[in-house]
Amino acid sequence: AELLVAREPRRALEDLEVALSLARADPTVVPPAERKRLERMAAEGAVRAGDPEAARRHLSAYADAAPDDIDALLQLAALHRSAGAVEALAALLSGLWPRLSGEQARAACRELVELSLELHRPSEALDALRRLVELSPDDAWALETLVSLLPPAVPGSDTEALALRTRLVELTTGAARAHHRVERARLLRARGDRTGTEVEFQRNARRVVGAGRLDGRRVVDFRRRPGIGVRFAGLHD
Repeated sequence: AELLVAREPRRALEDLEVALSLARADPTVVPPAERKRLERMAAEGAVRAGDPEAARRHLSAYADAAPDDIDALLQLAALHRSAGAVEALAALLSGLWPRLSGEQARAACRELVELSLELHRPSEALDALRRLVELSPDDAWALETLVSLLPPAVPGSDTEALALRTRLVELTTGAARAHHRVERARLLRARGDRTGTEVEFQRNARRVVGAGRLDGRRVVDFRRRPGIGVRFAGLHD
């Protein structure tokens, strides 16, 4: 197999699979370190031979034996991605992203979040979302997704949600900004911050009055009505 892997990868893969089947039948035949090396070689042979399923199988076995080989894990993620193996990819990324940094970490976190939403398991992506927000503080999608998935907090203690809404107010415009102002006002009101709530109301009021969408004389009356935040969220340029 070692002689053939570069020239005839299919034959090399066949020889390696025979050797590995013997190792699985009797672990004393092949020491663990050697079996790990053979799994890696078999994965390489499978890739060369154009057999992605065999490559995934052998590289998964190798990764189990060599969990610190980040390059192998990234290669396995690529194979899962190409195969459309969403569950396997999500499981791999959930353990991989904390060990990455920079652009690799950002990409892994975002992909895991998207997969978790696709699999209808959004709560599994909260930590990755928080890391994504740290790495990309101007990513409105990440901020909005995170704030929408936060578990309910005790009224008045929504510190994380308040920080996210504040950042979204800074990043967004138009109707989106109006919506985030309303949500921030609700959080401030729950904290007993009447001044902050009033400021948010006045900013939204000035905006819709200035845009000609609302008679300024009606603002004082509207502010006393329940649910006014919902009304203002729908008034935009």
